[in-house]
Amino acid sequence: MLDTVRKYIAQNQLFEELQNLLLAVSGGVDSVVLVDILHRFQSYSLSIAHCNFQLRGKESDEDETFVANLAREYQLPLFVKKFDTQEFASKNKLSIQVAARQLRYAWFDEILLSQQIPLLVTAHHQNDNIETVIYNLAKGTGIAGLHGILPKNGNIVRPLLCVSKEEILQYASANQLVWREDSSNESDKYSRNLIRHHIIPILKQLNPKLENTFQENTEKIHAVENIFKNVVNEFKNRVLNEINAICYLDIEVIRKESENQIKLYEILKDFGFNYSQIKQIINTLDSEAGKLFTSHTHTLVKDRKHLVLAPIQAKNEAIKFEKKSPIVTHHNFTLELYIFSKSPDFQFSTDANIAYLDFDKLSENLTVRNFEHGDEFCPLGMKGKKKKLTDFLNDLKIPLNLKNQVLLLLSDKQIAWVIGHRIDDRFKITEKTQTVLEVRYMIKQQS
Repeated sequence: MLDTVRKYIAQNQLFEELQNLLLAVSGGVDSVVLVDILHRFQSYSLSIAHCNFQLRGKESDEDETFVANLAREYQLPLFVKKFDTQEFASKNKLSIQVAARQLRYAWFDEILLSQQIPLLVTAHHQNDNIETVIYNLAKGTGIAGLHGILPKNGNIVRPLLCVSKEEILQYASANQLVWREDSSNESDKYSRNLIRHHIIPILKQLNPKLENTFQENTEKIHAVENIFKNVVNEFKNRVLNEINAICYLDIEVIRKESENQIKLYEILKDFGFNYSQIKQIINTLDSEAGKLFTSHTHTLVKDRKHLVLAPIQAKNEAIKFEKKSPIVTHHNFTLELYIFSKSPDFQFSTDANIAYLDFDKLSENLTVRNFEHGDEFCPLGMKGKKKKLTDFLNDLKIPLNLKNQVLLLLSDKQIAWVIGHRIDDRFKITEKTQTVLEVRYMIKQQS
């Protein structure tokens, strides 16, 4: 088994000689074997981290004591932290398992950073990988969920993925290792335990070499996934155009694309859309514009030539400021204001995000707020004739999910500028204008 693990580390380039490694150790047989094997290699600088989640009373404290003794036996530095997992789960409305995972990995990251340790090592093995794939299949997953647990993911490495639970137990017994048993592993109330106790034994009857077969298949799936990622990225480059955090997906390109449903899903899943929604989106490609889809973070509208994807934004509070203010800042945008006398050679910029207004026609205080239903203004060129802002935006073919993001510059209660689109005719520069207010609108790039 030592040779198997050593070869696996080398083949997957998990870590280098003399590298500092932080071992996540619960005290169970998997993590104890991990410590013993890496210690025997004598090629790395090892430290141990143990989480006490305080979920099993006396047992949790006994686990902590056991790991402290283990670190002492192997003469390794030890990091221990107690967590009030129940309180964290309740406060953040999480399951106990999700809460424990968030707590431990956040703490592991703190140690890696403070101790300048590049890698976290966990004791996941082949059976953990099988459980993960079965769980993902049962719950629903994309292709990424089928490759299971990767040997290296970011700064987390898993050198025992090449061995089975049975091999780990045999190694522990042969080397007279001692470990802790977690009583919660016996309960079927946890999904993974249910899979471990009931589903895997049945699959083992069908294939006694299940662990090796799963490892081979998940490696193949991971290779296929990498090929598929390249295909999706090529499609994404052709179909998607992003402007100021708004994504425009070309409907004609989508319509002509083979296997467009799964490719579109791979793009939109990161914006919170599920596969069922993608099916509905594909079915609307030939329908009239206006169909709206919503995830927890984004909206998507089927427009005339594009699917328009936009982040859901809280409505901006109205911002009031003096017209003599040189700059107005907001977390989403900045306004720069310049005041100057009109000269005979005055020329307008064609930039849609720059407006020129008659300074003297504006009220002393200006306001920026979002579009509201019922708004009216007199678009430049209509000689004072009022138009509903909704109709104006429809004429410009502004998608439904972008209308509520339209900002207005107001003088008193009159719209002076539909920002980025059109000024009001009543505030335009004329022959009688003496002083000009130039307003520059700049969107802040979201990090």
